[in-house]
Amino acid sequence: MTFRIAALSACLLASTSAFAQDIPPRAAEILRCGIAFQNHSDALKETGDSGGATEFLYRGDELVQRATYMLQDAGFGADAVENVVMNTVLTASFEYGAGPDALIAECITSVADDDSP
Repeated sequence: MTFRIAALSACLLASTSAFAQDIPPRAAEILRCGIAFQNHSDALKETGDSGGATEFLYRGDELVQRATYMLQDAGFGADAVENVVMNTVLTASFEYGAGPDALIAECITSVADDDSP
């Protein structure tokens, strides 16, 4: 079972990596962090931290929206943007499940000084 999960993960990451080559790197990072923040919001909600959950949800939504605008500005059509978002949801959610603390810390640092659209 573990082998199948690892094989599936490797295939998913390989196919997403190939697709991600045309994605502006900063947009990919912002999108990844936005989705991680949304996942973290859900986790905080489950522990009863509604204030933290709301804060991470709003920040996550804002980052996802910003990344969407960046992709549109780079010439991605609506279908392409949707594909990028869905691929990133899969990979970022898997990454969050594997180690949420490290991912959230990395994302907080990554987007801390990036308040420009």
